[in-house]
Amino acid sequence: PPEQAAPVTTKSGPTTVTAYVEDATSDTVSLDYIAIYTGDAAIERMISDGLCPASEPQKCRLEKGVYYRNTDPTIRTFPLSPNIEALTWTGTKYPLSNLKNRAPNNTPYSVTIDSDDVVIKIKGIYKP
Repeated sequence: PPEQAAPVTTKSGPTTVTAYVEDATSDTVSLDYIAIYTGDAAIERMISDGLCPASEPQKCRLEKGVYYRNTDPTIRTFPLSPNIEALTWTGTKYPLSNLKNRAPNNTPYSVTIDSDDVVIKIKGIYKP
């Protein structure tokens, strides 16, 4: 089963997911959920995904020690809060327009979705 299954939000509080931003407008953001692994967990996932042989784990090639796993092709679109907080991975605020109308790429983001399924925060994740 995919490890980045859709989060279940409740009225008790927000949920945070890790995702690539596939598209963004002034009102919505479309996300492709991912999972990020390092070390032995990354090697185990790569083997289970058929990217390297279990008998030769040393052949697993991590991207700078990290495996960005995307086993679910579903793109999910959420409305954006009018008060959304957009941050770089260092915590510096930046305009949401930096995400809008740009080509999808492999920059991971931590995305906070409130209990009404509205995105309230997007923060870049450091990618070594």
